[in-house]
Amino acid sequence: MASREYYVPSDEPMTDEYICHMEASFDLYEKLLAAGWKKERARAVLGLGVYTEFIWTVNAWSLMNWLTKRGHKSAQWEHRQYALAVLQLYEQVMPITAGAFKEFVLGAG
Repeated sequence: MASREYYVPSDEPMTDEYICHMEASFDLYEKLLAAGWKKERARAVLGLGVYTEFIWTVNAWSLMNWLTKRGHKSAQWEHRQYALAVLQLYEQVMPITAGAFKEFVLGAG
């Protein structure tokens, strides 16, 4: 059975319909799996709001580039929230480098 975890925007109209659609997508996904479909093909029916768990390897330079772009005020709100969460992890793992990045690149020192 699939983990039914997905993003639901709280400030949009028709959230009940959105949730109904997402649940129906999961229902169809599970029916396709039961019918013998491979996961790779069956998941095509799932919406883009479905949460994904992944392992990300990145060097500090590429991470700072990504954070600069995804954390920018012109980036989509959801992307900025993700970038802020990643920045917190970065600060835990590489506090000196992350501190310099915040101070000299982001101007948040």
